Amino acid sequence: MGAGGARKIVDEAALENLLASDLDEPYVLEEYVEGELCSYEAIVNSKGEVLFENQSEFPPSIADTVEFMLDVAYHACPDVDPKLAAAGKATIKAFGITSRFVHMEFFRLTEDKPGLGAKGDYVGLEVNVRAPGGYTPDFINFAHSADVYQIWADMVTTDTTTHGSNGECYYGTYACRRDCHSYVHTHQEIMDAFGSIICMQGRMPDVLSDDLGNDFYVARAKDLEERNAFVDFVQLQA
Repeated sequence: MGAGGARKIVDEAALENLLASDLDEPYVLEEYVEGELCSYEAIVNSKGEVLFENQSEFPPSIADTVEFMLDVAYHACPDVDPKLAAAGKATIKAFGITSRFVHMEFFRLTEDKPGLGAKGDYVGLEVNVRAPGGYTPDFINFAHSADVYQIWADMVTTDTTTHGSNGECYYGTYACRRDCHSYVHTHQEIMDAFGSIICMQGRMPDVLSDDLGNDFYVARAKDLEERNAFVDFVQLQA
């Protein structure tokens, strides 16, 4: 889970090193896919109808984040790519998913991949028939001016909802910092510079820290330029 133990094998020597290490669990080998990690979150009623949907994007990949202890930053988008929405809804139908909050991950191909698709296509990675982990539901709320907890409750109790996006949409952005790194800007400097858009700040539970870092900030950015400026400021290392 969360890419724990995942390795990228680039040559025979890397494979031999993995096989020679002290493996506690069996490994599955899969062909490497070059792409950007995106997720499709949806709240689905008992008829398989989507009551609410969201697209999140994860640069860099969670696998690289865990292996190289990178400072992860990811965001919920203000809208959903129709191609991803179509892939997500087709997956919901194929798996017969009903009455669930789901989190599905896809690769958006960055180059043509014979047998899988063309650049820009979405390729299925995994299906999680549960809500997204960590504080992701919260910054989905910030992105869409919504309340997914209320929508989820509405789905359970009435199979529909009158709630949804209630205003402007943003890039709901998560940026972490790790205890093992040193940073240029202090917490107070971050709050002074971006306090007007920061919606949430805290300490990630240790069980999720490999993936999501230790200290985190969540902001509501009006566009990608503001999103990137926020992330760069938070994560600038000394």
